[in-house]
Amino acid sequence: MAAVGFGLLIFCVLYTPESRHIVVPGKESNTSKSVATEEELEKQKFWSLLRIPAVFEITMTVLFIKIVRYCMTLWLPMYLVHHLRYTVSEAGLFSTIFDIGGSLGSPVVGILLDRYFATNGLFGMWTFVTISSVSLLLFAATAQLGFIHNALFTFIAGGTNCAVDALLAGSFSMKIGEAEGRRSGAAVTGLVNGIGTFGAVAEGPIVGWIADKYGWSTVFTFMIVLSALASLMIFKAMVIQRRIDRAAHLDPPPPDKVSLLA
Repeated sequence: MAAVGFGLLIFCVLYTPESRHIVVPGKESNTSKSVATEEELEKQKFWSLLRIPAVFEITMTVLFIKIVRYCMTLWLPMYLVHHLRYTVSEAGLFSTIFDIGGSLGSPVVGILLDRYFATNGLFGMWTFVTISSVSLLLFAATAQLGFIHNALFTFIAGGTNCAVDALLAGSFSMKIGEAEGRRSGAAVTGLVNGIGTFGAVAEGPIVGWIADKYGWSTVFTFMIVLSALASLMIFKAMVIQRRIDRAAHLDPPPPDKVSLLA
């Protein structure tokens, strides 16, 4: 026991030549070089993730989708009270329709993608992002027609928006990171979620400023524009996927590699 204690004491307090920046002739350490090399590799890896085909487009899609999602979750009651003249209690109850749509819509959209878009998942994602954009547009256009119209389009927007957010930031990102033998599924998923979550941080001051400066109707226009931009970005990702698939048919990849979202 005494020997173990003495050993631990020496381990804790003893200086090594590297810690004192002393170079022993014939025993030069490569520690500093290896640390610098690892840091450079990490930086290169981070930026290289954004250069993977369709990763940037999907990241931007998730960013826009999350801004819209958190705008609807946090600011919809304010819009209902100040613009549509709902009571506070009515606005609080009504705003849950968006979340209910997301809870029910996410598994339904996942099943539909597996059944009807198994070979072209990004086309399915583009379809549902577009449906979400159109639902928001129809909500704004029919906002004065009453509860039924409001509830219907809010439910559809919630179902499609939340489903796209969950799937793109999860399984789709993982597949893209693992495609063609990259083995970067977790890294790509973390990148997409990390940048996308910035939308949840940014939406608060942005929406507050727009509401104060231009009014609540402009806030909804802002959400429609962001949703349309998300549709545009996922459409570009779909085009990239089709180019890769077309090239893979002309020049088949090695057996150990799979095509993007095959």
